[in-house]
Amino acid sequence: MERQTEVKSEAIQLQKRISSKEIKKYQKLENQIKVREILAAPDYLYLSSTEFIQHFTNLITAKEEHNLWESHKDYIKIIGYANRGMLETCLKYFTKIKDDLVIATTPLHHTSWRDGIEKFVKHENIHIIDLNDSFNGLEKFPDIQKCDLVIITHMFGQDFDLTGLAKFKERTGAIIIEDRVQGGTLDIKFSSDLTDLALYSMAMDKRPIALGGAFLYIRKEHEEIAKNLLEMIMHYPLEPIRKRFIDLLKKIPTYLLYNQRGITFLFLRIIKMLKLNLLDFTNTYRKKNPGFERNNFTLKPSKGLMKSMSQHYHDHRNMENLYEKKHMLFRSYLSNDLIQRHFPWYREAALTPYNTIYIDEKYVNKFLRFMNRSDICIIHNPTYKMFNFSYPGDEKYSKFNSGIVYLPSLANMNHEEIRYLADRIDRFDKVVYKNQIPQN
Repeated sequence: MERQTEVKSEAIQLQKRISSKEIKKYQKLENQIKVREILAAPDYLYLSSTEFIQHFTNLITAKEEHNLWESHKDYIKIIGYANRGMLETCLKYFTKIKDDLVIATTPLHHTSWRDGIEKFVKHENIHIIDLNDSFNGLEKFPDIQKCDLVIITHMFGQDFDLTGLAKFKERTGAIIIEDRVQGGTLDIKFSSDLTDLALYSMAMDKRPIALGGAFLYIRKEHEEIAKNLLEMIMHYPLEPIRKRFIDLLKKIPTYLLYNQRGITFLFLRIIKMLKLNLLDFTNTYRKKNPGFERNNFTLKPSKGLMKSMSQHYHDHRNMENLYEKKHMLFRSYLSNDLIQRHFPWYREAALTPYNTIYIDEKYVNKFLRFMNRSDICIIHNPTYKMFNFSYPGDEKYSKFNSGIVYLPSLANMNHEEIRYLADRIDRFDKVVYKNQIPQN
């Protein structure tokens, strides 16, 4: 039976909604919040110290040759070095077989995907899919008859509602590529049965995590495309062991700052003692230590990286359980009014270490200063980017993108810190949006 136009993502159907009963069990609390700072960064790496060290030892112990290709009943899995490298491999392939490649795409992407798309597709051939006002689903597709690819970047740890995609795909015959790095549960390979290729990352703060590496799933019906992509990857230079070792070394301070609460405590004390600006330091550190390759990402993974990836492919369930639990707790302290104004995309639990909030762009600087004074480590949107050209309706996305702020990662916060964060958001909202003066 053909799919109806009103298509819902499989992930939306599979993930449980948060019931009022589940929320209420978190609300039996003392009135007095017991903390006045948060020992958590705006990011988190889900791995233990032993696992971190294991990635180093894998460089020495990895002897086995791992296959970059796995064939399953309904899909093929291809393994690569980096998510952005795999996207460029896909786009390079499609530009070879398609004259004047035309795509329809969501308006916001990670920097690497935005840059990759603009590298291979002419601006006039990039058509924007409008999102709904909650920024969690597709609303209006471009009125075009020719379209080779639909490229979707899911956001905020959940899959987009793909309403309307079935009709557009039927009309144009487009191949659907999705970036599920910040999408929904990995219990399913694709967000929808409409999707043809789904790309994932196993980099520093991703799900699952191997401090590097990436993979994609492609429908079995596209086996010829899969063979061509594999052949391209096989011809890439092999990742040097020395490079992998240096990349891991660079992640040590990030791991300590993001994961070790004792280190975070000392860091905050030093910042205060030296009278440094926490916000400025956080922004500078993130820019210099993004946790991913800015260049030289079309490589073939080394034996050490392949071993690390093979050890952690199936770690996602524990990660998702943690993210869902902390998200539910945080959400239980937010009123419906706060959620509608600052977290309009909330639907399922956010399965991501990133904890994002939307602040009206005219209040962003006030919010950053307010959180800085509250000893809360935050950063202004380092991830999502718009295209480098104008198009009708881009003001909506420019305003939204300018208002995205990363809060401390809930994954590494305790109960009281989550209460404190929710309280700070509520108090800022009262002052700025409702002109109320908080009591403390």
